[in-house]
Amino acid sequence: MIAGRYRPLSSALFLAGMGLLVGCPASVGPGDIREPTDSMDPADPIVDDPADATTDPGDNENDPPDSKLATFDDPDSDFSSQEVNDVEEEIVQFNTQRMSIIWALDESSHQEGMWVVDDNVLGNGDFQVRFGTRGGVRRAYFTETIPETVCDIEVVDGVLLIIPTNERVPQEE
Repeated sequence: MIAGRYRPLSSALFLAGMGLLVGCPASVGPGDIREPTDSMDPADPIVDDPADATTDPGDNENDPPDSKLATFDDPDSDFSSQEVNDVEEEIVQFNTQRMSIIWALDESSHQEGMWVVDDNVLGNGDFQVRFGTRGGVRRAYFTETIPETVCDIEVVDGVLLIIPTNERVPQEE
């Protein structure tokens, strides 16, 4: 963690309650988050505690691997998906039993208990799955609720990062 750039979650929740945070919301992770500034840089990520990461996205070996994964339905078509893309088309999934986000590349599970899925709304409502088309393929995208932009998601040294961007959900015809 970078010293001086992050603040404990309890302070961040107070600031979030006061409406002082800008960019991706403070309440997405149990670890430390960035300090609010007048002009947040989209390159400043929100981080979670790497100790919360596991490599077991399920709780029971006998359950089918996808039985606990959230399925997101496009309200404007018959498309649905368990795979949610970030701005770089990297995939995450959501374990509804553990309420965690799964980094599909290595199947590591992060932020257990933080990712409630309610229809296409994620977490505490600060994030949402929206649907778009890129390269002629319909996809689900991980977005901020406000603004409606696709986030960049990375896992670096076991730490999940959610980075705001200025990219809108692609809408090719």
